Amino acid sequence: MSKDIKGFEDLAEESKKQTKKRISNDINCMTFLEVNSKRLELVYDFLTNKLLLASKYPQDFEILGQLEQTQVVLQSQLINYCIRPGSGFEKNISTIWERHFKTN
Repeated sequence: MSKDIKGFEDLAEESKKQTKKRISNDINCMTFLEVNSKRLELVYDFLTNKLLLASKYPQDFEILGQLEQTQVVLQSQLINYCIRPGSGFEKNISTIWERHFKTN
């Protein structure tokens, strides 16, 4: 009987150790993310304020414009693909229309 309890105690202690290790790892990850975030903020501030790179060579507006154009093209292609004759989408919409909205 005492051997069973001893095994259970060992299992409970091992579980506590693993929980402490996991909490420690989580704290280390959060600390790393906080430090890295602060470091990136400092680099950004340095590049924008000290070197004036962002103000001289803004890239964000150009990149956002390109992304919006790409999005419009992809959205158009997706819509054309979905509404083409014989597509699954067109068949499902036709079936729904026939069953629920079309009057005989």
